[in-house]
Amino acid sequence: MQSSFKKSVIVWRRLVDMSKDDSRLWSLFEKSEIDILSHHPTSPEDAVAMLEVLIDQSDGRSDGRDLYALKSLKKFMEHLNHIGLVASRSSSQGARMTVGSA
Repeated sequence: MQSSFKKSVIVWRRLVDMSKDDSRLWSLFEKSEIDILSHHPTSPEDAVAMLEVLIDQSDGRSDGRDLYALKSLKKFMEHLNHIGLVASRSSSQGARMTVGSA
């Protein structure tokens, strides 16, 4: 079962580049964005989704350093997420090898 947060991320990613003319879709997009930004991340994957929204909404500094920082944080979190996935896969494979070799 998917969490409400994950559903909001899916909706947001599908609608981010849509035209703002469709009020029904805009309302759905806005609700998903609010859900994402109100979330307390529990994984690097959650943090990446939150950073995507912040990057999309960034109109900040004229020199772009804020956007650069957000993109750097996103890449770092994606890297952490990848490392976590690789580590969990190799530890589960190691456990299977141990069981199989007994």
